[in-house]
Amino acid sequence: MGKFYNGYENISVKLIDFKGNDLARAVCKFGALGEFYEGAENLEYDCNHPHYKKVIDEIISGKTFGKYAFEGSNISFQINNISRVCLAQLTREKGFFCSQSGDTRPLTQEFITPKAIYQRKDWMERLEKIERDIEDLYVDMCEDGITYMESRYFGFHAQTISICYTANVIQFMNSCNSRTENNFADEINYIYRLMRRALIDAIEKEVTDPLSKKLWYWLLKFSDRKTFYKRDHTYNND
Repeated sequence: MGKFYNGYENISVKLIDFKGNDLARAVCKFGALGEFYEGAENLEYDCNHPHYKKVIDEIISGKTFGKYAFEGSNISFQINNISRVCLAQLTREKGFFCSQSGDTRPLTQEFITPKAIYQRKDWMERLEKIERDIEDLYVDMCEDGITYMESRYFGFHAQTISICYTANVIQFMNSCNSRTENNFADEINYIYRLMRRALIDAIEKEVTDPLSKKLWYWLLKFSDRKTFYKRDHTYNND
């Protein structure tokens, strides 16, 4: 029989790639031919050098546009055990995605169950009965030679799936800022909070270059710039 999870208890996120300690060096080297930095193209990167401190400060202050800091590198995550409902929302964001295939392997029989539903015993009994019937039918279809691609049409949207997601820095920050509005759909709100937390943890633990750390904390501000506009009564918000 399928497994129904209590809310989002089985969702997890792992940061699998970001520029980390190398961000400031990459940003400065890319801008070395800029009109205000003559001769910098031959200067070896040193986080204590006045020139490099000046470049980072000018990017953060807005004197120099930080195009490469925004778009010159990607942040990548592995997101485990989200629902297919959430998958449909996530893949609307800017970025690239690689999800578990339902074409070449069976669907999971594990389900995200919002707490408001999970706590209702009478509803859960009915759900479990319906799920057993659908799972039996799915197995019969597959064993009778129907492809996974075709038989998956009759699974629950709550079925879990894992996905890898990568976006450039400003794409991720903008998506995070939008999706973590308090009145947004809970599951995608939660996974963006998990991704942001994983990035902060990595910056705190792994980034030792002070100019890179300074840049990262500046970039993180774009992930939480809430406006006065709020979406009311659109989603559960529980």
